[in-house]
Amino acid sequence: MMKHVPFLRTLPAAAALVLLSGCSTMSDISTALNPFSDEKPEAAVAMQSAAAPEDKTARTAVTADATPEYDAAASRALNILRFHYATQVKDLPSDHVADAGHPLPELLKSAEPSDFGSSYRDYFSPSAIADFFGKAAANVLHSEDMKPHLLGFIPVTEAQTREDAERRFIEKSADAICRSAASLGFKVAGEPRGYRLEGMIESASELKVTLVNPDLGCPAPTVRNASGKTRANPMKPPAEHHPACDVHLRVNGMDDAASPVVMRPSWLLASAADKLEDDVGEIAVRRFGEGVYIAFKHPASAKLTDDELYTALSRELPQGWQIYLPPKPLKKREASDANSGSANDKGTCFHAPLMLEQGNTVVFEVPTLR
Repeated sequence: MMKHVPFLRTLPAAAALVLLSGCSTMSDISTALNPFSDEKPEAAVAMQSAAAPEDKTARTAVTADATPEYDAAASRALNILRFHYATQVKDLPSDHVADAGHPLPELLKSAEPSDFGSSYRDYFSPSAIADFFGKAAANVLHSEDMKPHLLGFIPVTEAQTREDAERRFIEKSADAICRSAASLGFKVAGEPRGYRLEGMIESASELKVTLVNPDLGCPAPTVRNASGKTRANPMKPPAEHHPACDVHLRVNGMDDAASPVVMRPSWLLASAADKLEDDVGEIAVRRFGEGVYIAFKHPASAKLTDDELYTALSRELPQGWQIYLPPKPLKKREASDANSGSANDKGTCFHAPLMLEQGNTVVFEVPTLR
């Protein structure tokens, strides 16, 4: 069983405050009371220190792992992904990047076919069964690398604990989603707020933002009464249910042991066109990438594609944040037009994964060593 716990925090003055507001719809709440406000970070840190002096000691006791080094033999996209979690994605040779379709083993290390028939012997061999929850499961399923990720970080100076950083990450994500929605001509229904799921086995934070623009195929959500049921008008027949356009973000809970504090490398802030010798200082950060999934759910009538939304969102993300788009199967028409004599003879083929950074596409391509 999982239960919803709103992101509320009791302040010293016994006032409850929602930390994860979005789209600046809570302008009536003083920013001085919000320790995660972007408008007055210095005042917020000072307020936290004054209210809880023991937290200041805890903050200074945080130690960070060494700065991850840039692997010149890997693409920038792969370096970014490796900074956030241990990935099985690999770079494509330059002469393969432009290909329309790729078999999954070409895109992921140690990938095995997901087709039941061709992998029956491998799946049910004694060694595979014995190691099902280890290497075999990871090689077959690739669940982490096959989902879109929102990649970001929170400086330790902005959040004293991993839980605080999680709230801060959700808050910044909500603001970026709202700004990108406005840039595409959408309004946001209600006030986006993150909430936490607490269970016996796992915990997570979630955020759902509903985009509204009837002209673009994204209707306003159905109004519901206090009991959660759709309001019915006895004088009218039941209205047809219209699926909404939702951006859903999930952040699986992790502690500092599973995702330790590290020094943010300066190369992470450099765009694809910048040199790696960026002189941006290094700071201790908590990373958010592993188990951070973002999805755009919309009806078929929506005049907005996933890629368009993700690209617009990447433009609004803080510097050093990115969106990872996983391999996705070719559509039937794309598959028939792809290189039928090569890649598609090996089974279902996929688009290559991509990294979106500040509105630009960064590809997983083996770099040319100088």
